[in-house]
Amino acid sequence: MKFLVLKLRNDSGRPRRLSATAYVEWVLGDQRAKSAPTVVTNTDPGTGALFACNPYSTEFADRVAFSTLMT
Repeated sequence: MKFLVLKLRNDSGRPRRLSATAYVEWVLGDQRAKSAPTVVTNTDPGTGALFACNPYSTEFADRVAFSTLMT
């Protein structure tokens, strides 16, 4: 698990806009190259969290990975 906290302070006194982007390469199997084509993702409409699973993997079929950004 990786947990990151990004804190910024605007000392300019002027309004600013900010966007943050996350990039994830799901490896829900023993090798990314083999498992990547069978990873299935969906989003939770309530939280915006991104979920990923690999239902075609015999070893990892019951596992779920997630990524989310909180404000």
